[in-house]
Amino acid sequence: MLSGVSGEALEFINRESSDRYLLELDNNFLSNLNDLCNELPKLTKEQLEELDNIEQSSIPKSTSSQTKQHITKFKNFLKEEGLSVDLNNVPNAYLNNYLRLFYAKKKTVLFSHLHHW
Repeated sequence: MLSGVSGEALEFINRESSDRYLLELDNNFLSNLNDLCNELPKLTKEQLEELDNIEQSSIPKSTSSQTKQHITKFKNFLKEEGLSVDLNNVPNAYLNNYLRLFYAKKKTVLFSHLHHW
């Protein structure tokens, strides 16, 4: 049970959310996306690593630090709630729902704290 929601209900929400997302994708959009992917050049491992380095170097250190802190908080939340999630392999639709739950739970905690003043 997480925030009054059973594991079965969370699974249902995840499944429905991902199903709805896939259903909402227009076939033309998928076709265009597939065509675009086929047009992109195939990059070597070294080129991909260079792109990663360029992207990482463009991020301010303060942003990287805050991102790491937030990821740690999110991981701690998952552990506290007894949720076992492989963040490297979880589908985006599922991750989105876990993040929504994390955000909602944190907001609820913040608001309940403010109401006691």
